[in-house]
Amino acid sequence: MTTQKTFLTTLGLAALLSSSLALADHDHKGHKHGGPRQDVVALEQSKISAAQAIAIAEKDTNATADNLDLELHRGSAVYEIDLHDDKQEYEIRVDAITGEITKRQSEYEDDLPRRGTITITQAIETAERETGAKVVEADLDGKRSGLVYEIELIGSDGSRHFADISADDGNCLLYTSDAAD
Repeated sequence: MTTQKTFLTTLGLAALLSSSLALADHDHKGHKHGGPRQDVVALEQSKISAAQAIAIAEKDTNATADNLDLELHRGSAVYEIDLHDDKQEYEIRVDAITGEITKRQSEYEDDLPRRGTITITQAIETAERETGAKVVEADLDGKRSGLVYEIELIGSDGSRHFADISADDGNCLLYTSDAAD
């Protein structure tokens, strides 16, 4: 009986430790760390910028982008871009190496988000200029202060940068930086 209790206690501690490590292995937005970060690998693979991917998606849909994520899809770097026009919401996937659109999806949307004066492309350009890093994620979000683009960037040394850019006037409202992973 004591062998069984010892085994169960050890098993329980191992499960607790592994779940704690898994939780500690995520950043403040819940993205997983460990091994080469997928967004770092995707950024290293990409041949086109976030702004170029947005231009491709906006030209294809005649809609305005408000969210962008650079990620790995089946081992290849892609930009996932959400766009809106007056009636539709679009999800476009742009290959970050070739610039080809690899996925188009749209649906009618009753409750379309508000738009800022500043485009996501302008916000990305401001954030990249301020940090010297490259964008891997940009999201339009409503806050008490108004509409804000929350932008995550990665520096050439692997450091993470976070910038909040006002969608109303393009000013950098908040900037933080983390050491390289």
